[in-house]
Amino acid sequence: MLEERTESKPQESKETLVLVIASIAAPLLFGAVIWGASQFLSSPQAKPLPIAKPTISATPATPGIALRTLQAKSLRIGILGSQEKYQSLVNYLHAQFGEQVQIVLDGNEEISYPDAKSKISRHDWDIAFTLSPMLSVAAKDNGYTFGARMFPKFEPYYESALFVRQESPIQSLTDLKPTTKMALGDFNSASSFYMPIYDLFGKTLRIDMGHRSSEIQNMVEDGRADIGAGALSFIQDKPAFRVIHVSRKIPGSGVYFSPSLSASDRATIQNVLLSAPQEIQDGANYGKGQEVDYTSFVSISRKVEDLLACANFSSSVIQLFCGTSEQLSISPVVQEGQPIIGRVNGFSYPSPDMLTLTLSGQDGKTYRVAMQRTLLNTIPDAPPPPGLNGKTVQIMGVTPRSQNHVLELQVTAAEQFKIVQNP
Repeated sequence: MLEERTESKPQESKETLVLVIASIAAPLLFGAVIWGASQFLSSPQAKPLPIAKPTISATPATPGIALRTLQAKSLRIGILGSQEKYQSLVNYLHAQFGEQVQIVLDGNEEISYPDAKSKISRHDWDIAFTLSPMLSVAAKDNGYTFGARMFPKFEPYYESALFVRQESPIQSLTDLKPTTKMALGDFNSASSFYMPIYDLFGKTLRIDMGHRSSEIQNMVEDGRADIGAGALSFIQDKPAFRVIHVSRKIPGSGVYFSPSLSASDRATIQNVLLSAPQEIQDGANYGKGQEVDYTSFVSISRKVEDLLACANFSSSVIQLFCGTSEQLSISPVVQEGQPIIGRVNGFSYPSPDMLTLTLSGQDGKTYRVAMQRTLLNTIPDAPPPPGLNGKTVQIMGVTPRSQNHVLELQVTAAEQFKIVQNP
C-alpha cells in the first residue's frame, strides 16, 4: 500500500502540474486568440465591401416616377438650331421615357424656314421648337398646340433693325434710293423680311433676299449690301454696324405639340419638358411662360402681303408698293377634273380671310385661285404669298367656275394645291 502511494505520487504531481499550466495558459491563449482576431479584423483585407450605390443619370427622371408612359412610340423633335445644344434634352427625354419611346432630333442650323414650315404642315414634327413667330403662326394654323415659350429669359417681344456700316453715309430711311442695295432674309422671316418690308413701304430698292442673319451681316460688312435687316439683339452691340431704324414689337416664338399626339401625350410631354433641370431648358432655349398674342403680328404680315401683291421679286430693282392691278382675262371653262398647271403672277386679298392668286395657265388661260388665307400654311413647300410670285403650281381636283366673267378655282384642301417648281 505504501509502495502504491509512493508510485502514485509522481503521477498525481504530473496531473496537478498539467492542470496548473492549463489554468495559466488558457487565459493567455484566449487573450492571444482575441488579440489575433482583433488584428485580423482590423486589417484592410478583412474590411467588408462597401454597399454599391445606384448610378445616377446625368438627367434623372422626375422624383417619384421611374419612367413616364406615352401612347406614341416615337417623338420627332423639330429644331432650327445646332443639334449639339439639344442633345442634353434628348438624353433627358430618354431617361424619362426609356426605350419604349424612340427620340429623333430633326433639323439643324442649316434648315430653311420653308423646309421647316413644310415639315410642320405635314405634321412631321411632334415637338416643334419654332424659333420664328412666322413658324409659330404656321404651327397654330396646322392645329399645333402651345407647350412652352422659347427664350423665356428675354422679353416676349423683340424688334427688327435696319442697319448699315458705321462709315455709311446713310443716316435714315429718307436716304434710301433706288440704287441702294439691301440684303433681306427669307419670305418666312419676321425680323429680316416682314417687318423691314412693312417699314419700307413706298420705297424702290435693289433687294437681294433669301439670306440667313449671319450672311446678311457679312454682306453689309464687306460692302456687298448697303443696308441689311435682322433682329436688333444680334446687331446693336456690334461696333461694325450702326442701326438706323427699329421696328414695331415682334412676338416671340414657342414650343408646339403636333395634333397627331393624343391629348394625354401632349400633357405628359409638357410636364416632362417643364420639369427638366434648368441647365437643360437653358440649353434648348425654352421654359415656362404664356403664349404670346400673334393677332397684331398677323395683321401686319397681311398688310405686307397686300402691298407686295404686285411686287416682282425676280427683278433686281423692286418697288415696294402697288401700281395698277392687272385685269384677269376671260376664258371658257375647261374640262371638269383636269389638273391645271400655271405660273403665279400676283395675289390679292378680297376679304380679311380670303386670298386670291392670279394664275397664268400653261393652257393659255388666266385663272383666279381662291382659298382661305390660313390654308396656305397647311400646304407643304408653300411660302407666304409674296414668295409664290413666279412659282409654278398645280391645282388638282378643282373645277373652274365662271364668276363675274373670270375663271375661278376654289381651293378648299391642302392636297388640291401643289408647288411643282421652285425657281
